Amino acid sequence: MFNGLLTNSINVFLDQSKINNMDRVQEINKYAFVVIKPDAMKQFLDIPIVQELSRFGLQIIKYKIIKLNKDQVATIYKEKLNENYYPLLEEFLTGSSSTCLLLKSEGDAIKKSHEFKDEIRRKFKIKSFNISDTDLELLKLGKHPQQEEITKEMAIENLIHAANNFEEVLENIKKILNQEDLNDIREREPKLYRLFLEHCGKIERYKELPRR
Repeated sequence: MFNGLLTNSINVFLDQSKINNMDRVQEINKYAFVVIKPDAMKQFLDIPIVQELSRFGLQIIKYKIIKLNKDQVATIYKEKLNENYYPLLEEFLTGSSSTCLLLKSEGDAIKKSHEFKDEIRRKFKIKSFNISDTDLELLKLGKHPQQEEITKEMAIENLIHAANNFEEVLENIKKILNQEDLNDIREREPKLYRLFLEHCGKIERYKELPRR
């Protein structure tokens, strides 16, 4: 009897959370994922950073303080895995707690989250470098005379990270949030939860029937 009730509950949820093609585009544009990194946490900047969100039209869906593991860091920084500084980045992020934020906005949330990231770095980052194309080439080769200092300031201890696209948002949800967090998302953001299930291959994508 319990299994029957559970199955019925899931079917009702799936029916109520169906997303047509137009809704899908709108939903994908609503969400972003940001990580407030350990250097910001150690400077007690997490609260001032969170207070800046409203200026960019971003609101918090989930707020989670966590000490990231290596697998989670690899998911967040998938595009950096082959960079020469990645081992330092991994060590830095697994060494102390970060704050992970699942964010929502009516509009292009990814774009807003990157504007937010840039503003936070401008406002709270003390040190910056003027980097030329030659500097970039030397940094990529690991041969810059200020390699360690620049890498630390620009690529590692730079306060905040923002996901680059909706697929990254979903992968971060998958790797970082637990089942209790997911249950909360299911209640608060059912269409996002459905997209997450589709991403994980747990349900087939809902296909809008052609009109007759």
